[in-house]
Amino acid sequence: MIKVLNEAQKRSIASTLILLETVIDETEQLINISPNHGILKKYEALDAKRAFIVRQQLGVLKKEIQEAKEFFGLEARLVKADRIINGKFAEAWTAVENTMPSRLRGYGVIDEIDALAVAEKFSHIAKLLLNLQSFVIGGE
Repeated sequence: MIKVLNEAQKRSIASTLILLETVIDETEQLINISPNHGILKKYEALDAKRAFIVRQQLGVLKKEIQEAKEFFGLEARLVKADRIINGKFAEAWTAVENTMPSRLRGYGVIDEIDALAVAEKFSHIAKLLLNLQSFVIGGE
């Protein structure tokens, strides 16, 4: 174990390793996802040979991350799912707000009846997101 790094340096190294671990997790999810998963997006899976090799290499990378954790004397961080979910919902809410007619007009003229329909649909979606976000944060 290395002992000359200060806490800020260890946090920087840990942040990079956490990012790598997140990329591994997301890659594993994509390798295992069904091509029919989703509503507006469909997935084209890796062929079996590439998926096998990627899984194998992800295992090697995970082992390296574990070894780096031990080598640098890093502690596992508690990752709170509610904070991640809250951040993703906040990002989605911003995207929904950017789809409102006032923003769509930046792309060209929009018929008033269409604008009302868009506003109604996305106001409803925004409300659903905010309700979900409130539940995740407060559990009620």
